[in-house]
Amino acid sequence: MAMPVDNKPGAFQADNGTAEVAASGRYAGRVTTLTVPQAKYDKDRATWAPVGPATLGKFSAVCWYTGKALLELSGDGAAPLGLIAAAVGGSPIEYWLPPSARVNVNKCESDVPQCDNMYNDSAFYTDQIEQIVP
Repeated sequence: MAMPVDNKPGAFQADNGTAEVAASGRYAGRVTTLTVPQAKYDKDRATWAPVGPATLGKFSAVCWYTGKALLELSGDGAAPLGLIAAAVGGSPIEYWLPPSARVNVNKCESDVPQCDNMYNDSAFYTDQIEQIVP
């Protein structure tokens, strides 16, 4: 689970998260966000949304602050920026690789006995990433 931008009492806090969400409208028209739902729990397809207080609060803080820094480093910000958040906390990389990568992953697998056997390799790729691939 990703750390949200908005600050929630008792939860891990993003720096100035509440203020950041409130001021996010200044990036309207330049930044859009896409939060990829876990397909097995949410049958709605992921959709792009313009950044603003209504959409940024639950968005990934790491993704937002990284994207915002890139936008600011780009100078005038003339090029639009799209930020995609697809996350499952504590998940191993094997879950996120496409099935075509399994051959190479299996050669590198060194956790014996395998500690990441809750899901099959590529489980999150097929659940979250395939739905946004053109």
